[in-house]
Amino acid sequence: MEIGIRIQGGTRAAHVFATDAREAAREFHSSVAQPDMALAIFFCSSDYDLDILGMEIQNLFRGIQVVGCTTASEIGPRGY
Repeated sequence: MEIGIRIQGGTRAAHVFATDAREAAREFHSSVAQPDMALAIFFCSSDYDLDILGMEIQNLFRGIQVVGCTTASEIGPRGY
């Protein structure tokens, strides 16, 4: 498992490198979840099984507003 995490002013950002949708959702959740969290925003590759990713995100972030979007390409710590 490889995750890049950045925390700034109470806001957490993470880069998850898992290729499996369920694993990616779990890694994202474990990286950004915090007490009294009200909102989670994520961008993900359209290569994931989006139905599975959505269900896992919904289960993990129960009671939290989640906004997500797929990307046409990803630029992150590893480059393009």
